[in-house]
Amino acid sequence: MPTADITDRTEEELRQLESDEREALEARIQWLRDIQTLIDSAVQQMNQYTQVSTLKTLTQAVIFFFFFCILLYFDRSMSIPDKSL
Repeated sequence: MPTADITDRTEEELRQLESDEREALEARIQWLRDIQTLIDSAVQQMNQYTQVSTLKTLTQAVIFFFFFCILLYFDRSMSIPDKSL
């Protein structure tokens, strides 16, 4: 947007222009802060999701290992010993 010529404006018009520009700038700053809040919230939610997902994967791995050990134990304990030795 081209800059308007302000040299021929009255003192009151310049004050009004400054006020309008300040309000617009404050609105933009608030808008950016709101966006930053939304981004921070999204990052926090992603971190929580990652932690829960990692915990779920770790829990599944522990359960799998536990059952694998049980199956291995029963497989060894139920195998028929070789009497030819």
